[in-house]
Amino acid sequence: GLDEDDVQSLARRYAKSMTDEELLQSVASLEDIWTTSNPKDDMIVNPWSTHSLEFTFVKGLMQEVHSRNLQISNNPKIVGLTSSTPTEQIEYFQKEGYRFTPGYMSFSNILNADELYAQTHKLHSVEPTETETKKLQLIQMAAKIFTENDSYGVMPRNIDSTTSYVFNSAESNCPTVHAKIEDGEYKGLFIDRNALKYADFMTLVQESICQMLHTAGNDKSANYSYELTDLLRTQVDQFIKDPTVARRLRILQIMYDNLGD
Repeated sequence: GLDEDDVQSLARRYAKSMTDEELLQSVASLEDIWTTSNPKDDMIVNPWSTHSLEFTFVKGLMQEVHSRNLQISNNPKIVGLTSSTPTEQIEYFQKEGYRFTPGYMSFSNILNADELYAQTHKLHSVEPTETETKKLQLIQMAAKIFTENDSYGVMPRNIDSTTSYVFNSAESNCPTVHAKIEDGEYKGLFIDRNALKYADFMTLVQESICQMLHTAGNDKSANYSYELTDLLRTQVDQFIKDPTVARRLRILQIMYDNLGD
């Protein structure tokens, strides 16, 4: 019988006889074979395992699409997943109605999850007002207090050398507070303009700290949970032993509230 290599080779030869339009129409008509709405589908969880002959045939067609550098469609709602794709990304794409394909099928204008998530969640900072600049500074100063009392070393140590930015959450898919993290290193904080105007100071400080801890992973990772627990333990101990910490935070909160809008 035919093995996977034989089937892919046969599909590739068949594809070469098609025009670009015919090839793209064939791939589109077989979308239910090479994509899935279930991120736990076997094609995603075990991408290199033996698949059906139909799936293998489509892989051969897709190789020809790739070699011709064709666009699957103008704006495909298809994204490539791997076993390491974070849960928060998968949940976002599910909510947005995307279908999934194995990460190795990410080429042409089908992006892998990391690339597409970064594009859809790209933040564009806006010029802060004088009041917003002062509020950002006070939030950063409060976060720094938690760093000083972090005996476990889970908080970023470079807060002073990073920049905080203002952005409009209405123009992005990001939460009101978002940490910029590159290669596991904290690079700065983005805070929504409306949050700076309406949210409570300590709420923003808490959200900022939670975001900073994403250097350890996303919200559902074990490392993140461990680091958040360690930080809370050290902070409770410090508040009990040294009431000046609470007073310093209270002073910053009064300064923040007095700034108004």
